Amino acid sequence: KAEYQKILLDGVISEKGGGGLGIITMVRRTDGHIHYKFKKINDKFSYYYYQIQLIFSDKKNSKNVFELISLDRLSKFHELLNNENILLNFNGSFAFQNLESLLPIIESHSIGGKLTKQKIFYLTVKLIRNIVDFADDFVYDKPDSGKRNSRGVYLLSKKSGKLYLTAGNLILNKKITVLGNKIKLIK
Repeated sequence: KAEYQKILLDGVISEKGGGGLGIITMVRRTDGHIHYKFKKINDKFSYYYYQIQLIFSDKKNSKNVFELISLDRLSKFHELLNNENILLNFNGSFAFQNLESLLPIIESHSIGGKLTKQKIFYLTVKLIRNIVDFADDFVYDKPDSGKRNSRGVYLLSKKSGKLYLTAGNLILNKKITVLGNKIKLIK
């Protein structure tokens, strides 16, 4: 808090336009810990990975400090995404309120011209509608709240000058044969 006040009063601005207030603000609004890792890419650049934990109550408990996913595993996952040229990855609940954020990102992605962007957007909407409408629910330990929670994954990737839209969702094992036969018939 003292460092935050000092930066505000001194008005020191970095060449990027900030005074380090972003990191200080993150620390102040979380449990006070930032887990971080630097991974060297070449002589000029490194990736900076960081992770913060949000506070959901006023009780401060030092036993609550954790890393959701190890930063070593995260950097390996990031490397895999880069190696496969995956430009966008969304994994989780495909509820409509979540999609309001996802679709504009896809629409604004700088891939190809206007026609290509429109095709990507249209096909992405179709893939996501399929997840929302047809994914089978998997309930961990909470009873149905009346809202669908369609779990799925969407990837946008580019390889050898071609774009790939990939989607997946939960399906009951007893439906696999019927769906597989429908896909074979359509192909």
